[in-house]
Amino acid sequence: MIHFITLGLLLTVASVHCLYPSYSDVIKLTTSNFDDKVIKSDEVWIVEYYAPWCGHCQSFKDEYMKLATALKVCRNPLFVIIC
Repeated sequence: MIHFITLGLLLTVASVHCLYPSYSDVIKLTTSNFDDKVIKSDEVWIVEYYAPWCGHCQSFKDEYMKLATALKVCRNPLFVIIC
């Protein structure tokens, strides 16, 4: 239980420093929407775990945004979780 509370607090604090802009097609996952968006979904999904300070994550940001837009048309969204 403590791990879930800690994860929730970390995700809440980290959400301020989100790598992806709000206008992108990337869907931001949180502890409050993860089950509905991913676990209970019948669709194929991709989840990227990233850290906003990571250089590799930053360098792939534009490609992931393009992928999210392409997958949105196919109804297979790209989700991200801040680590």
